[in-house]
This record gives sequence, C-alpha cells and structure tokens, in this order.
Amino acid sequence: AVAWLPGLLVEAQQAQVRSPASFFAKNTKVLENCYFVDRRYTTEHAVKFTVQGGDFHDCQRKCQNFTNCEYFGFWQETQTCWLAGADAVFTDYLASGAVAGPKVCPNPPAACAEVPGP
Repeated sequence: AVAWLPGLLVEAQQAQVRSPASFFAKNTKVLENCYFVDRRYTTEHAVKFTVQGGDFHDCQRKCQNFTNCEYFGFWQETQTCWLAGADAVFTDYLASGAVAGPKVCPNPPAACAEVPGP
C-alpha cells in the first residue's frame, strides 16, 4: 500500500497503510533536523554509487550533482549511496542502517521539532 504525504509518497510495510505519524514520531531518529535514520527512498530508477571513506553528507553532495536526483540514501557499513528521483517512495522497509534525506535540506528543516503554540 502507498500513502501520500505532501511532497512525497510513503510506502506502508506489509500492505498496511500507516499514518504519517508512524514515520515521523517517537520511533524515527532525525539527524540535523533533515536526515532520517533507518529510512530510505526507493524507486525503479535509483542510481548506486560507492562513497569510500565518506558519509551521508557526501552522498547528498552526489545527489546535488545530478539534475534528476531529489533524494538519497546512504549505508555507512557498505559505503553505498543510492540516488532517487521525484518518483521515489519513502519507506522504512529494508532500511536498517540507512540515512536518507533530500537533495537540499529545506529551510525551515523538514523535521522541525517546534511545537505549535497559542
């Protein structure tokens, strides 16, 4: 099953549509208010790179060098960087060890920790 969030598709694991909160709530670790831990973007058209001695920031820079790249996923253990386009689906399925994010971190950050007030 696939659920739509503003700006991205969210794939629900095991054919259950889960609420957006399940991706962005207590179980989702966020780095630098932009990058999601143990999440990835998947698509049929992903491009794979090896980033020797690099990190997720290097993978994001690779994404910035490609016109059609909108999202990336990086696995530190294998030094693997996957680049995905606008058709990518955001998921936690098979994402253990990954750090995923957008081509450019938005301002304000997508994973804003600010609580709306009166």
